[in-house]
Amino acid sequence: MVSTLWNNVYSNWRYKLWKKIKQFTLFLFKSRNKDNKRINGFKERTNSFISSRSYAELLPDFKAFVEKGVTGELCRMYMSVNPRSNSKTFKALQHKMIDGEFDLSSLPQKVASIAALKGNADDSKNLKWLFDFDPIPNADIKESVKRIRRRR
Repeated sequence: MVSTLWNNVYSNWRYKLWKKIKQFTLFLFKSRNKDNKRINGFKERTNSFISSRSYAELLPDFKAFVEKGVTGELCRMYMSVNPRSNSKTFKALQHKMIDGEFDLSSLPQKVASIAALKGNADDSKNLKWLFDFDPIPNADIKESVKRIRRRR
């Protein structure tokens, strides 16, 4: 009886854990040269990784990234619009490890770059897109959107 109860509790816990890590998000903390041209002593920095934590839960990590930079430096936090598939990324990583050798100290960045591939999105048939438009004088945003839609 105790064994059956324990198995049910353990199975329920494993299922909840599996469900939680079924998807994750790709994050990128970045301080770019083009944003910080006027900052003396500036050096471009990047931190890419995957996480099942939310944007709000990662804010302290981003604040720590910002604090490591030069005073006045502009930093950005990017996150993928499409959730990434844990199982697809895991299989792709296994193939990468079998096919060739790479520096293991770069494993978090390697996993992030593999997860970023289109085929490793959780729903790679229905991808969402986010376009970032910088302001251009006399530019028509609506016309740009029409051009993008025609290329689909």
